Amino acid sequence: MITLNNTVGRLITVTLASPITIDEVTAFQQELKQTIVKLGQKVVIAGDLRQLEIVPPDVGEALVGLMKSDNPHLERSGHLISNSVMSGMQVGRLLEQANSDARKAFKTPKEVSDFLGEVLSADEKAALDKFYG
Repeated sequence: MITLNNTVGRLITVTLASPITIDEVTAFQQELKQTIVKLGQKVVIAGDLRQLEIVPPDVGEALVGLMKSDNPHLERSGHLISNSVMSGMQVGRLLEQANSDARKAFKTPKEVSDFLGEVLSADEKAALDKFYG
């Protein structure tokens, strides 16, 4: 499952939960592209990947391709990952393959909030806090 929301400003919140299919990645890529075009400026993405387990290689490759394609439109991207060592390692590898220093993974909501909060407005920060609950 992949969900995307843009409730305030240029903050886009994304949730990824296993299982994820190639069709879902393709649909998500189209939705993300439309949202970026609608916003007309660089975006900040907050991800909740705590329910994401190891993804198959083809899904991983598709996610890397998606991230590479949106790199030019990204100011920052912070992702909350689970405490699973294997899942965390895979997410770290996928983010590294996306070739963007603007993308980082964290273990706590506060770490994500601190990283993204440096570039968010007060309303966007409030929405980010609400997203992570």
